[in-house]
Amino acid sequence: MRNKIMIIGGHGQVGQYITRALKGEALILAGRSQEKITAFMKTNGIDCEIRILDIKDPDWTLLEDVKTLIVCVDQTDTKLIKYCNENGMVYMDITANSDFINHVLALDINQSSVVLGIGLAPGITNLLAQELTKYLTTPAEVQLHVILGMGDKHGDEAISWTLKQFTSPYIHKKYKKLKPFSMSSATRYKNKSLPTYNFNFVDQHMLNRRNEDVIYTTYFGFDVAFLSRFLHFMQKANLMHVFQWKWIQSAIRKTMKKPIIGSDMFMASAEAQGKILRVIGNDEARFTGLVAGEVAKVLVSSNLQPGCLFIEDLISLDQLSKNVGFKVLKKVK
Repeated sequence: MRNKIMIIGGHGQVGQYITRALKGEALILAGRSQEKITAFMKTNGIDCEIRILDIKDPDWTLLEDVKTLIVCVDQTDTKLIKYCNENGMVYMDITANSDFINHVLALDINQSSVVLGIGLAPGITNLLAQELTKYLTTPAEVQLHVILGMGDKHGDEAISWTLKQFTSPYIHKKYKKLKPFSMSSATRYKNKSLPTYNFNFVDQHMLNRRNEDVIYTTYFGFDVAFLSRFLHFMQKANLMHVFQWKWIQSAIRKTMKKPIIGSDMFMASAEAQGKILRVIGNDEARFTGLVAGEVAKVLVSSNLQPGCLFIEDLISLDQLSKNVGFKVLKKVK
């Protein structure tokens, strides 16, 4: 009988918040290291089953009693999702990897509920965009802005994905083939303007997929403005390929793991026709975890329809802000 909730990577940087949110449920924590999972459970007073599972080569017998599968580690293929669909399970993934999410969206999901886009971008930006459209008088182009603090500590998988995107063109609904950091914009933070540039966050593709009358474009920058401008210069000078060099990647990884400049702030906003909705906070990984935890609680207590679902299908911006405890700053008049 399928009646349990398995969290793969539920002891990790983001997954731990989901595990705490679902404490008391019939949980299974899965991963490669029993020692790390046991230490996490002891520290947090959690009593649940542990299963050793390699996501690259899963033992399917370990999922025979699982109803809901929550994945908090990056994957290179969609075999877990296909398994969930074949067995009528509920699946949730916290990844922000645009390539992976696009692969999932291309699948024929008809027996399972697959929830994607749970975090800052995609996630909060999707909810901000959805809310902003209520205040628009005519169809418009909505700019989504994501600012990350250089002083925040970023994980290996997030750094690897970001470095890959620096040198990867992508397809946009309106602008067609785009190079990252080739189109410029700006947003405001604490009464100063911060430059932002187009980037391949998947939130814009998810929103453009669902909405015909509004065009969404995501722009990205850092709290240290000269770094954002430097990346724009590198793109204009056709020098972004240097980010493929191993020694450059190694230096960036060391810097982002032990930052020496910037803060741990983050900001997400949706802007159009002079109207702005904005969320500002600190410690993006913790915030993502708290958001994912709230969505997970809705997930396990709801009877969801089959197909690919996004955060806006499960919870409203207003409800999420109340439950997590963040403010949505509005300029809508």
